[in-house]
Amino acid sequence: MPLRLLLGALLVLVPRLAFAGVTLHYEGTARTAAAAKAVLAAAVAFARGRGWPVSAGRNHVVLRPHARSEPIELRFEGRTLQPSSVKTQFAGVETHLAVVELLQRLDAELQSLTVEDDGGYWETGDRQALVAAFDEVDELLARELQKPGTSGPYRLPSGRIVDVIVGPVPREMRPLPVRRGGARREAS
Repeated sequence: MPLRLLLGALLVLVPRLAFAGVTLHYEGTARTAAAAKAVLAAAVAFARGRGWPVSAGRNHVVLRPHARSEPIELRFEGRTLQPSSVKTQFAGVETHLAVVELLQRLDAELQSLTVEDDGGYWETGDRQALVAAFDEVDELLARELQKPGTSGPYRLPSGRIVDVIVGPVPREMRPLPVRRGGARREAS
């Protein structure tokens, strides 16, 4: 089969995925390997204090702040906090703020922490701008989901969230629970 035909067939068989929601991206460095373990312990204490499910390994923790957010993965290799992200778009502003609070607490324990906040709150502390960012993405996604052949959002087995799928939904994906309320209210 010619390569061009094969690529065309793959494009038909593989649905297109879109990731767009408000997300926090982070990475950092601990002062020492022992300090990395202290950072993980602080994250677990914070999560348990909020009633979040926690799973922990030797050099990592996974925190689940909300049924409609991505998990928070904190994984150290030596002193390095591996780059990761957590999408809060579908969980609401309050969950986003709680994740920012966690990262702020961890920042005090780390030698360095770099955070990029799609909602701008990490950089500005402007709650109104954060709500506006959530609302803007909600509107964009609502328009996209009105197009024929689109559906979403879905959770991948990894816990990551796909906002919109064009075409058939792969079997391993699960729809997110129904959202109640907009960005101004916490999804329940």
